Amino acid sequence: MVFCPKRRLQALLAGSFCCLLLFPPLGYGDSGEEELVEECKRLLSEGEAEEAERLCQEALTVDPENCEARYGLLLARARILEELYSLLFGGGGSVSTGPGEPVGPRFLLEFFQGSREVDEAVTLVVEGECSLSLDKLPVSIGAEEEPYLAGELRGTWRVPEALLIGALTDQAKYLVKVSFLDLTPPVLPLPEREPPLLPPDLALSLERFTQFFARLLVEPGPEDGIVTWRDADGNGVPSLHDRLVINLFKPGTDERVIDLSNADLFFPE
Repeated sequence: MVFCPKRRLQALLAGSFCCLLLFPPLGYGDSGEEELVEECKRLLSEGEAEEAERLCQEALTVDPENCEARYGLLLARARILEELYSLLFGGGGSVSTGPGEPVGPRFLLEFFQGSREVDEAVTLVVEGECSLSLDKLPVSIGAEEEPYLAGELRGTWRVPEALLIGALTDQAKYLVKVSFLDLTPPVLPLPEREPPLLPPDLALSLERFTQFFARLLVEPGPEDGIVTWRDADGNGVPSLHDRLVINLFKPGTDERVIDLSNADLFFPE
């Protein structure tokens, strides 16, 4: 029960306070988790990764088990890290002109914190066996004017794609350490006759690549999978003439950036 004083000014202030309690300002905070996830997906499709990350986190506070929110969080964080990586390697920003050039420690800390957050999101997606369908996810690596790779990823993101994101993130961490911190040699020296020991980031990357292919090749993937195994010969198992399809398209077209439609999945023995 709210006590409202009789004096006019106090009554006005008290009334305003009561209205705020009963009718809070409109915004994302009033939305249910489904609305938050849908808005997150829309923002991802438009390349607004930071706001998409915030909304997915908000949805997960409502329901920590929401799989679409988990995957949206992963894609948002991966997109943010991709932008940081491009800046580090001279991708049109003022942070660095390439490996060996000075980079502020704060920016490197931001990159490594971002990579840890991607790892955490990968774990959430894999543990929940999550998936997410997106009309498109813009990607661009390198300078904005002349990127190394650019296009739109379209379709359904599944566990294999999450593992692939994790593997690529581990590789990126290794490259940043070698290029800017000089902390990690290519391999760790061991006594003769013993195989070289990979640095931790590369070892984890290799493990995740192995998991990626193991999950990818369990069964032929859906037509709209981001990365899909096509069972071209119909024998139900991975074999020589099968295909690996990556649904990365040139913006606004149906032309694939990486066309493997005529490439064999395996080399002949």
